[in-house]
Amino acid sequence: MNDARYKEHNFYYTDYPYTVEYEETDDISQLFHMPSWDPQVSSLMSVQYDKLVVETPVGFTFRYKQFNLQTAPQITQEKNKIVYTWEVKNLTK
Repeated sequence: MNDARYKEHNFYYTDYPYTVEYEETDDISQLFHMPSWDPQVSSLMSVQYDKLVVETPVGFTFRYKQFNLQTAPQITQEKNKIVYTWEVKNLTK
């Protein structure tokens, strides 16, 4: 048992296609493991835009393994942090 929560949405629109927009921000200041980032969770859905941003302190080694994504992350440095940004656009079903 854990205290994990999730939200489920049922959309009852009859006009297709329609767009659903989500935004989530997590602030984690401890050991972090993210099993996967799946911008297109189903082959039945298209994705207009999805973005993943990971910020780390300068000097911290952030390791990641990338699968099925052709573009490398954009890596920038802002003051005392390094920012890794992955973006995908217009993924069709």
